[in-house]
Amino acid sequence: MPVKRKRPYNFRRPRNGQESTLKKLLRRFNMTVPEFADVMGYSVSNTYEIVSGRRKLRSDEIVRICEIFQISADWLLGLKGDESDDI
Repeated sequence: MPVKRKRPYNFRRPRNGQESTLKKLLRRFNMTVPEFADVMGYSVSNTYEIVSGRRKLRSDEIVRICEIFQISADWLLGLKGDESDDI
């Protein structure tokens, strides 16, 4: 039986000048991309690709971000309304 791969999630590129939820999260916690890379254990270049939407996140990475920052996956994925004040 073949092993199921985790399907990566690609942050939607912001429309009409809106920021991505990941960028909002970093701004809310006053974190730079290199600091976020350190927390997540990623290289800085890899993290820039994630934040810009060029690299897709796997489901386990989404769970890890939500656990570290105590946010909902729905908000992070843009499925729930703007909760930037509640982060």
